[in-house]
Amino acid sequence: MRRTALFFGSVFIGLTVACASPASLSTEKTTLRLAHNMNESHPIHQSLLHFAELAEEKSEGALTFEIFPNGQLGSEREAIELTQTGAVRCHRRY
Repeated sequence: MRRTALFFGSVFIGLTVACASPASLSTEKTTLRLAHNMNESHPIHQSLLHFAELAEEKSEGALTFEIFPNGQLGSEREAIELTQTGAVRCHRRY
């Protein structure tokens, strides 16, 4: 459980740095896709929902999130591969 929490913590930091630079937040909207393999009652999913809510609030709507629970985008390995190929990434809307 601790390993999973550390993994998601590093994902949040990476996504924040990669997709939410101060310059881009002022003029663009960014949608981040977050995928995991836990069910919707799992603490990981609940923490992602809370994180998304806080991040959207703090960014004044410049950040939005799509969360895909229950392995909707595949296994953990497949989700990582989708991230590596760019299928799960930030999308900027002008």
